[in-house]
Amino acid sequence: MARLLQKDHKQNRAKGKLFKMLRLLKYIFYLFIVAAIAFVGFAYLGPFFGVDFSAHMQTIELPLTLDIN
Repeated sequence: MARLLQKDHKQNRAKGKLFKMLRLLKYIFYLFIVAAIAFVGFAYLGPFFGVDFSAHMQTIELPLTLDIN
């Protein structure tokens, strides 16, 4: 009887570790979703806070010589 109870205890402890790991993965997933929403929100609302995300453009002129005979 003692062996049977000991086996059940080991199985329950393994299940507890599995559920803790799944809970941790769930919280990491939620954190990832919140971070993605914050990133997209900052991209849209950044100009209202004075952050400029536009690319800096400048004209570059290169001389080109064609040797046509």
